[in-house]
Amino acid sequence: MLNSKFLIILLGLSGFAYGDIAIFKATFPDLKTNQAPYPQHQLEKLPAATLSNNVTVDTYIAAIPNPFNDTGFYKDDAVCKINNTQQVKCQFRYKISATQAKNFKIILLPGIGPVLVPLSWQVISTDMGPSGVAYAVLASRKKDEAITIYNSSACVGCAMHSASLYFPNVKKLSLDNEFGAIEDKNHLLKIVKANKNKVYFSYQIPNYPNKTHGIAYYADESDGNDVTNFQEIKVTLKPEHQTWARDILNFYQATH
Repeated sequence: MLNSKFLIILLGLSGFAYGDIAIFKATFPDLKTNQAPYPQHQLEKLPAATLSNNVTVDTYIAAIPNPFNDTGFYKDDAVCKINNTQQVKCQFRYKISATQAKNFKIILLPGIGPVLVPLSWQVISTDMGPSGVAYAVLASRKKDEAITIYNSSACVGCAMHSASLYFPNVKKLSLDNEFGAIEDKNHLLKIVKANKNKVYFSYQIPNYPNKTHGIAYYADESDGNDVTNFQEIKVTLKPEHQTWARDILNFYQATH
C-alpha cells in the first residue's frame, strides 16, 4: 500500500506544502529514492494486446500489495476484460506499425491503466493508496531515461496543487483553498494549451542532454466530473530516442 515513506517521496517531487508556493525545478527523477529495497510489485504477462490496425504488442500487468485491505496483491485489468467476464484480452484504439511495435511493450499499472513502454525498460516503482492516488516510475536499464506518471484520483488538494503549475485558473483555486501552488518562476516550462482541461509541456533539464515531454490533465465538477482529478505523464529521453515520446504520449492520451 502507499506507505508514509512513499507519500513523502511522492509529495516531495512536486514540492507539496499546504498553503505554500513551491518553485518548479527541472530535474531527473531520483530513481534510487523511488526504488524500494526489494520489489513491491509483481509483473504478470498477459496475452498480447491488439491495436486498431491489428498489430500486436507484448502486454504485462503490474500487481501491488493490496492497498485496500492489506491482504494479497491488487491488479486492475478491467480495461481488458471481455464483456465483463474474467477473460482478459486487451484491445486499444491506437496505431503503430509492426516495426515500431517491436520497440515497445504495454504495462497495465494499478490506478493508472495502460502505458506504452520501451521494450527493455523496467518498472522502478508503482503504487496506489487506499484513496486511489497512484504513482509510477519506469526507467531504462541504465536508469538514464524515465517515464513518471501520477494520478490524483479523488484527492482534491493533490489535484489542485499539482495542476496549479499548468493551469492558471486552478492555481487561484488552489491558493484560495490553502492547498498551495507550484510556480515556474525560472521559465523552464514550454506549455501548449490543447484545450480547457489538457496541456502539452516540455522542458530541458539544466546541464543534462535528455529532454522531457509530457501531458497534464485537470478536470473537476464544473466539467461534469464526479471528482476533481489531475493526471500527468512525463517522458525523459536521450536525444536519439526523442521520437519515442510521440508514441508513448499519444498512446496515453488515446487510452485515458
